[in-house]
Amino acid sequence: MFHVKHQAPSLCCHPGLLISWHGVSQFSFAMPTIDIVLNLTAQQCRSYYAGEAEHIHTHSPDGRKVLLPARALHRIVGPSGVQGIYRMTYDDNGRFVSLKRIGAL
Repeated sequence: MFHVKHQAPSLCCHPGLLISWHGVSQFSFAMPTIDIVLNLTAQQCRSYYAGEAEHIHTHSPDGRKVLLPARALHRIVGPSGVQGIYRMTYDDNGRFVSLKRIGAL
Protein backbone atom coordinates (compact mmCIF):
# COMPACT_ATOMS: atom_id res chain seq x y z
CA MET A 1 0.00 0.00 0.00
CA PHE A 2 1.12 3.56 -0.48
CA HIS A 3 0.10 6.91 0.81
CA VAL A 4 0.46 10.21 -1.03
CA LYS A 5 0.00 13.33 1.12
CA HIS A 6 -0.41 15.81 -1.74
CA GLN A 7 -1.54 15.23 -5.29
CA ALA A 8 1.51 14.85 -7.49
CA PRO A 9 2.12 14.12 -11.13
CA SER A 10 1.74 10.52 -12.17
CA LEU A 11 3.68 8.32 -9.72
CA CYS A 12 4.52 4.66 -9.83
CA CYS A 13 4.94 3.43 -6.28
CA HIS A 14 6.26 0.23 -4.76
CA PRO A 15 3.89 -1.27 -2.15
CA GLY A 16 4.97 -0.06 1.27
CA LEU A 17 6.50 3.17 -0.04
CA LEU A 18 5.37 6.24 1.88
CA ILE A 19 5.62 9.48 -0.03
CA SER A 20 5.19 13.02 1.24
CA TRP A 21 5.70 16.20 -0.71
CA HIS A 22 7.03 19.24 1.19
CA GLY A 23 8.79 21.07 -1.63
CA VAL A 24 11.28 18.20 -1.76
CA SER A 25 10.28 14.58 -2.15
CA GLN A 26 10.95 12.38 0.87
CA PHE A 27 10.81 8.62 0.60
CA SER A 28 10.42 6.19 3.48
CA PHE A 29 9.73 2.45 3.38
CA ALA A 30 7.25 1.13 5.94
CA MET A 31 8.22 -2.37 7.02
CA PRO A 32 5.68 -4.81 8.47
CA THR A 33 5.51 -5.08 12.26
CA ILE A 34 3.82 -7.23 14.89
CA ASP A 35 3.61 -6.66 18.64
CA ILE A 36 4.76 -9.65 20.71
CA VAL A 37 4.74 -10.64 24.37
CA LEU A 38 8.04 -11.80 25.90
CA ASN A 39 8.28 -13.18 29.42
CA LEU A 40 11.58 -15.06 29.72
CA THR A 41 13.61 -15.71 32.85
CA ALA A 42 17.37 -15.13 32.95
CA GLN A 43 17.85 -18.93 32.88
CA GLN A 44 15.72 -19.26 29.73
CA CYS A 45 17.74 -16.49 28.07
CA ARG A 46 21.00 -18.23 29.01
CA SER A 47 19.81 -21.40 27.27
CA TYR A 48 19.20 -19.39 24.09
CA TYR A 49 22.70 -17.87 24.38
CA ALA A 50 24.13 -21.38 24.81
CA GLY A 51 22.61 -22.34 21.46
CA GLU A 52 20.08 -24.81 22.85
CA ALA A 53 17.45 -23.29 20.56
CA GLU A 54 17.57 -21.12 17.45
CA HIS A 55 14.04 -19.72 17.78
CA ILE A 56 11.70 -18.50 20.50
CA HIS A 57 8.04 -19.39 20.30
CA THR A 58 5.92 -16.49 21.53
CA HIS A 59 2.62 -14.80 20.71
CA SER A 60 1.07 -11.46 19.95
CA PRO A 61 -1.30 -9.81 22.46
CA ASP A 62 -4.21 -10.95 20.27
CA GLY A 63 -3.04 -14.59 20.35
CA ARG A 64 -1.23 -15.03 17.01
CA LYS A 65 1.77 -17.36 17.24
CA VAL A 66 5.13 -15.81 16.41
CA LEU A 67 8.54 -17.39 15.86
CA LEU A 68 11.40 -15.07 16.86
CA PRO A 69 15.10 -15.76 16.19
CA ALA A 70 16.95 -16.28 19.49
CA ARG A 71 19.70 -13.87 18.36
CA ALA A 72 17.10 -11.07 18.71
CA LEU A 73 17.45 -11.30 22.50
CA HIS A 74 21.11 -10.24 22.57
CA ARG A 75 20.33 -6.52 22.72
CA ILE A 76 17.35 -6.62 25.08
CA VAL A 77 18.12 -9.20 27.76
CA GLY A 78 18.66 -7.88 31.29
CA PRO A 79 19.68 -9.44 34.62
CA SER A 80 16.16 -10.79 35.19
CA GLY A 81 15.62 -11.92 31.60
CA VAL A 82 13.21 -10.29 29.16
CA GLN A 83 9.73 -9.16 30.13
CA GLY A 84 7.46 -6.84 28.19
CA ILE A 85 5.60 -6.14 25.01
CA TYR A 86 7.86 -5.57 22.02
CA ARG A 87 7.30 -4.41 18.45
CA MET A 88 9.03 -6.74 16.03
CA THR A 89 9.83 -5.39 12.57
CA TYR A 90 10.41 -7.80 9.71
CA ASP A 91 11.03 -7.48 6.00
CA ASP A 92 8.70 -8.39 3.14
CA ASN A 93 10.16 -11.92 3.16
CA GLY A 94 9.27 -12.41 6.83
CA ARG A 95 12.86 -12.10 8.06
CA PHE A 96 13.58 -10.45 11.40
CA VAL A 97 14.84 -6.83 11.25
CA SER A 98 14.49 -5.29 14.74
CA LEU A 99 12.84 -5.46 18.14
CA LYS A 100 11.78 -2.46 20.27
CA ARG A 101 10.16 -2.46 23.73
CA ILE A 102 6.79 -0.68 23.72
CA GLY A 103 5.29 -1.63 27.07
CA ALA A 104 5.35 -3.62 30.29
CA LEU A 105 3.49 -6.82 31.07
